[in-house]
Amino acid sequence: MVASGARTAAIGSTVANVASRLVRPGSGKLIAGVCAALADRFGLSRGLVRLIFVKFGPVGAGEPAYIILWIIIPKERR
Repeated sequence: MVASGARTAAIGSTVANVASRLVRPGSGKLIAGVCAALADRFGLSRGLVRLIFVKFGPVGAGEPAYIILWIIIPKERR
C-alpha cells in the first residue's frame, strides 16, 4: 500500500499540474474567460461549455462555480 503522506503528495502534485495548464485566455472570452479556459483545457467547444454553465445556472450550481473558478484560474500571461 501507498503511505498516506505519499498519496497526499501525489494528489497535490496532480492538482497543481492540472491547475498550471488551466488559464483564462486574454482573447475570445465573453465575461471572464472561465468557460473558454475549461473548453481549451479539455478540448471542448467553448459554446458547449458556456451552454452547460447557463443550463446549471438556474439550479444554483452554475453561478457559484463560475465565480470560484474565476478566482482560482489564473489569467494568461502575455
